[in-house]
Amino acid sequence: MTNKTEILRITELAIDISEISPDTPVHSCSNGASGVSVTVFKNLTEVDWQMNLYEWSHDECYPAKLRFLRHRLEQMLKDVRSKVEQKVAA
Repeated sequence: MTNKTEILRITELAIDISEISPDTPVHSCSNGASGVSVTVFKNLTEVDWQMNLYEWSHDECYPAKLRFLRHRLEQMLKDVRSKVEQKVAA
């Protein structure tokens, strides 16, 4: 994936997680293909974790960091879907 594609997928994941689990909102803000900031909230007011990634000319690890963030959000989405399915089944 290109950096732009990774950032778009990260943004989609943030939206999906927030829609499925309104109690755990995820805020994503991108700066084109050169940066992304993601904030995950424990509830509507308390920050659980935040990650800011920006491409610098000397940072060769930027694509790997984007992939790591995408994988972390993919796992979070999987966990949120599992919790919703458990609630529905109960």
